[in-house]
Parts: sequence; C-alpha cells; structure tokens
Amino acid sequence: MSIIASAEVASKCLETIITDGPALGLTVSLSKTTVWWPKSSAMDQDLIRKDLFPAIQCSTEDGVEILGGVISESQLYIQRIFKKRVMKCIESIDIMMELDDPQLCLLLLRACEGMKKLNYCWRTVHPSLITDAIDSMEQAIINTLREICVAGGPGFGNFQVELAALPIDLNGLGIALPSDVAAVAYAASSISTLSLQSLIFPELTTCIPTDARALVDSIMTQCRFTTTQKAE
Repeated sequence: MSIIASAEVASKCLETIITDGPALGLTVSLSKTTVWWPKSSAMDQDLIRKDLFPAIQCSTEDGVEILGGVISESQLYIQRIFKKRVMKCIESIDIMMELDDPQLCLLLLRACEGMKKLNYCWRTVHPSLITDAIDSMEQAIINTLREICVAGGPGFGNFQVELAALPIDLNGLGIALPSDVAAVAYAASSISTLSLQSLIFPELTTCIPTDARALVDSIMTQCRFTTTQKAE
C-alpha cells in the first residue's frame, strides 16, 4: 500500500489504518514501512521523524521505488535504480544460459527473460535518462542470441539481430530490443494515462506532454524515412 499526501495527512491515514485496519483485515508492519519526502530541509525532516513518524524508518535517499516505478528529481538516482534492475536481469539471463539447451533458452528469452522482465520499466522513465541501462541490456540480449544461434561464433551481425527482433509471424524470433521498445513504450504509457493523471492531479494539463510528443514525432519521422527508403 502506498500513501501519497502531505506529512500530516499521511500520518493520520497511517494512524487510522493501524487503529481500524485489523478489524478489516489490514495489518501494518511498521518494520517494513518507509517514509520518503521529495522536498524538505534537514530540520523539517528531523521534526517529521520525531512528531509524525517516530516508529517508522525514514528514507534519506534522493528518491523512492513505488509500484514498480521510480519517483525522484535526481537523474543519478533514476539511472542507478535502472542500472541495478538491468544488471539483475542480465544475471538471470546468464543463469538461464547454464541450461546449455539453445531451444529452451530461446523460448525462455522470448517468454519470461530479457525484455519481458523490464517491460514495465521502459514505460515509466524517459529513455534519454537511462541510455546506459538500455545499451547494457541490448548488448546482453545480442550476446545471448549470438550464443543461442551460432554458439558464439561468426555469422551473427547487425542484419541477423534485426531479423531476430522481428515478430514470429514475420519470420523473426520475436526477441524485442530495448532500443526499439523504450521510446515507444514511454510515449504510449504517457499518452494513454493522461485522463488518469488529470484525475489524480487536476492541476496538470490534459495536453500530450512535450517529451512524449517529441518521441512520437521522432518515431514517425523514422517510420517515414524507412518507408521512403523501401519505396526507392
């Protein structure tokens, strides 16, 4: 459960849940509860700890992970969290490859490893903030595909990578690449949740965000360029 509110309101909500929650089947584990605030001075934080949340650990990080996403005004914090997630995913792929069964590894890479583990991540952060994470994940997927298809040998270059990224019904392997997905995923998520965003935050505009619009324009330009090249 996540409570997003002012310190006073959040404290009252938590107190209500602790008091009335058990009768409704809600139990709060204070040892697993964390308080985080994006903007406040050290003095304010100290007062908040003592007066409102004396029994709860208060985060001193520059951001917080919530519902699978990251909330922070620090680009370094966002990059660090995403890098950690990507490295964890790469470690999982390395363990998968120990099966020494190319067909099984390909099925797992397509169904539940690689991009499947990070689909939600690409939806929550602008790709320009996580280029290192995207590059690391893409290289890991390409290396894995090379190992599966040609046992790590030659004959698996850029053209073969592009073929592998195609859907199965287009004679590809259905292994999506981060560089193809990240921009589209973020733009689609940003635009499709506009009504929900305005419902939660009425002060926000209902227009398409500038960063999402720029991504859409870039994607459309690339599509037109590719189509023109094929026509020629």
